[in-house]
Parts: sequence; C-alpha cells; structure tokens
Amino acid sequence: MHRRHLLVIFSLCYATTGCTTLTPNLSDVFSVSNGQATKEFKSSEVPSPDLSTPPDVPSFVVEMRGSSNQSQKFKRPLTDEATYVQGVLVQSNALKHFGRVKIELWRQRPDGQGYHKLDIPYDRKAKMVPPGFDYAIHEGDRLIFMEDDTSVLDDMLQSLGK
Repeated sequence: MHRRHLLVIFSLCYATTGCTTLTPNLSDVFSVSNGQATKEFKSSEVPSPDLSTPPDVPSFVVEMRGSSNQSQKFKRPLTDEATYVQGVLVQSNALKHFGRVKIELWRQRPDGQGYHKLDIPYDRKAKMVPPGFDYAIHEGDRLIFMEDDTSVLDDMLQSLGK
C-alpha cells in the first residue's frame, strides 16, 4: 500500500507541473534575418559567431532554442560531404550548452507547400542520435535543438508507465 501512495504522490506532482511557455509562431520558427544569427539568445558561455553564407551556396538553418523560447538561428552551408543530424549536434555544442536536448527536423515538402516535422529522439545512454534517425541534411532543412527541461525523475516516471 505504501508504494501505491508514493506513486500517486509522484503522479500528482508530475501532472500539476506544466509548460509555462508557449511555442512560437510558425513564421518565427522559419525566419532567418539575412542569413545572420539573431541576437535574441543571450548567453555568456558561447559567443555568437557570424555564420552567414553566400546566397548561391546550398544551405540549411540550425536553431538553438532555450527553455524560455529565446533562440539563435544560424544559416550553415552544405558541403560536398554528407551532413547528418549527429554531426550538426556535435558541431553546435548543443549538449554542452543545454545538457539535455530535444531535436526537430523541419523538411520542406516536395510540392513546396509547407514543411514536414520530424521528431528526432536522442539516446542519453549512448549519447547519440539513434542510427535510424540520423537523417542526412538537405538544402532548406531547419534543424532545431531545444533545451529539454525534463529531469531524471521524469525519466523514471516515464519508465514506470511502460
């Protein structure tokens, strides 16, 4: 009986906490000002380099989004070598900056009428994107690294629910 009470208390605590921020407008997610990083994201740890690319070079956008929806967007060139989600994750230092990360890949639809959203899981134990989700980056893709504000307690409660 004691274990059931403990689970009820944890469940109530978990259910009453919620997200206090709203997701940004879709047009804000896909706006990049003249190919330069926006200065909205305030951080003393990571300097904001100028990562603009020439307009005739194929490119994709990397967005680093903090827990309060402050973001920093970079336009990155595609090279002759294949670029994958795991490689961009490592190059961006998102894990060092955020600790825990959620990843989304927004890919333009073939008909040009919007985007497909692909949620990409991150394996915290292996410290990498699972191979089946390590997609190649295409021209025009938007790769978003968001700060994951869950904790070890959330992971334990999620595993109990399975």
